[in-house]
Amino acid sequence: DAIMENYCQLARRDQSLGLLVFSEPIHVNKLRDGGYLILNGHHRWAGAVKARIPKIRIVIADPGK
Repeated sequence: DAIMENYCQLARRDQSLGLLVFSEPIHVNKLRDGGYLILNGHHRWAGAVKARIPKIRIVIADPGK
């Protein structure tokens, strides 16, 4: 929970300064039902959700699937 709170504060700070929120994108796999599975970046995602950041950068690990 402390890790998520730290990412939440970082996201709010970056957004208030007009910076890119999280320099490292969230890595995901696209699922057949149209959703995504987070492979790397669970805490950053949770922090962004808590900070109410509407969009963050992602990288789709295998976009061909």
